[in-house]
Amino acid sequence: MKSRWNLWVSLSVALALGAAVGYLVGLAYASANLREYRDHLEVIYFLAAGPLVLLVLLAGLTQIVVSVQEISRRSRREAATLAIATCEKYAREFFSLEPKTITKLREAKLLPPNEWKLLDDTFQWQSFADEESARTWAQAIQGSSSLYIAATEVVNLIEAIAMAFIHGKADQEIGYHTIGAPFCQCVRRWAPQLVIMRSQQSLAVSGAFAATVELYRSWEGRRRLMARSR
Repeated sequence: MKSRWNLWVSLSVALALGAAVGYLVGLAYASANLREYRDHLEVIYFLAAGPLVLLVLLAGLTQIVVSVQEISRRSRREAATLAIATCEKYAREFFSLEPKTITKLREAKLLPPNEWKLLDDTFQWQSFADEESARTWAQAIQGSSSLYIAATEVVNLIEAIAMAFIHGKADQEIGYHTIGAPFCQCVRRWAPQLVIMRSQQSLAVSGAFAATVELYRSWEGRRRLMARSR
């Protein structure tokens, strides 16, 4: 704030000097007695005008830099705020919805493993280490409309969370350190349903659940890299 005030004081002084010099040049042209001094005053005027223009340009550039910095700070603040709100949404809504779905699956004797082992992150049937079991579980879910709807609600919520980080510009650094591990685990737990939904793009919230896949690849890849470096 102090540097900005000094800049405007300097600019004001320069403007005043420029106006004074301009006034003297005007008097030189208007007065016959100062005729012999016109050439000297013109030189003084142009010498003063150069720094004046430079100061004006510097003031404008300073304002642009300050504006860009302010926009950057505001963007980071908004990204952090969105990330915190998304993590809260995950904790509040997901951990309310998933236990209810798990209870329904347990009653139907279709309780999934804590997480399916995946060989890659393409989310195809070939991605499962135990492809047969994953297909069998998914087919059983599809055989019950209530269970299918319940499982679909879970993966839709996972996608909504992922979209905030991929498309909503929520700060991924905050998200990763807050919900990264449980998010990736949940994706693996519901991977068979995710594969089904990806094959039925017309029913998906955002196409082939691209946000879920992209965020999982980013966070899981980062987790594995950190694990190898330890």
